[in-house]
Amino acid sequence: MNVFGLHTKPLQHKRFSSYHFLRLVEENGDVGFWSCELSADEITSSVGLHRILGLPPSFPLSYQKLVGLMHPADRPQHKHMDQVVRAGQPFAREFRIVRPDQTVRWILIKAEAILDREGSPVRAVGLVLDVTARREAQHAIMQSEGRFDAILGALGAIVWTTAADGRAQPSKSWQDLTGQSAIETEGEGWLDAVHPDDREHTRAAFRAAVANRTICSADYRVRTPNDGYIWLHARGAPVWGPDGTLLHWIGICLKRSEYRPGGFAHERSLIATDVILTAAQVRGARGILTWSVQELASRAGVSVSTIRRLEANESSVVRRNSKFAVRTTLEEAGVEFGLSPDGRPSLFVR
Repeated sequence: MNVFGLHTKPLQHKRFSSYHFLRLVEENGDVGFWSCELSADEITSSVGLHRILGLPPSFPLSYQKLVGLMHPADRPQHKHMDQVVRAGQPFAREFRIVRPDQTVRWILIKAEAILDREGSPVRAVGLVLDVTARREAQHAIMQSEGRFDAILGALGAIVWTTAADGRAQPSKSWQDLTGQSAIETEGEGWLDAVHPDDREHTRAAFRAAVANRTICSADYRVRTPNDGYIWLHARGAPVWGPDGTLLHWIGICLKRSEYRPGGFAHERSLIATDVILTAAQVRGARGILTWSVQELASRAGVSVSTIRRLEANESSVVRRNSKFAVRTTLEEAGVEFGLSPDGRPSLFVR
């Protein structure tokens, strides 16, 4: 047989020892092997198993001694594993052990029963894996998620996710806020809870972000079962896989009245009256931020033509909601709008 230019002989022409294979596996991983005659308590075990248990190779091992190594909190649930295998059933269990040096390790033990000619279990064989690293990684993830959830809870944030193509997925926090059901939020159904005057620029902002695979930012009012409409600030970002594939989107919504000076009354007064936003202010703010017309339009969730109208001093034909979205986007980027000493509209940078 020729493999990659090398001449090899069929496997059956050589005599291989299963002992050497098992030793090779043990030396290259945290694994040990064992067998037990069910008529006796004594366990025949490999060196790898003793290493996992923290015992010297010459230490005689029995089922009761293995139970004695179990963590006290895990012992009640797992101390009767032998009854399962004596009934002829295989099992796989994970539990902690406390080594003689008082270090704690997580192990996975697997076992199968060997039956005699009459079908009665006479022997058990199995393996033990040290799964401490995996368990510790899971614990670290759970701790991280717990801290993340605590922070979001403290902020009163609404968490949302969408598929890679932008289709919304059910969000319990959104459902709790709006009263929508999971089915009602699917696709673009969540927009039904957004104020009609804010729906267009909100939809445009998110569609532009999905199309360009950029961060999404939008401000809008949302209907709640008890409080009428409240203002939200939403931000979302794409999540990428190791190979550069877009996996999904994740974002949060914050109630604006909880962190913006002036709160909801400030937002309502701006949207209820004409928003002061001059052509010079828009051009100047873009220059300070080094944003293109397209970037400002995408961030504000408005059309490119809207920005061009504002910069051409055609503010009167631009809807209040669109002007509000542009001004809010610039403010969030660090631009402050105000009046110069002679009373003319001006802008500053924080």
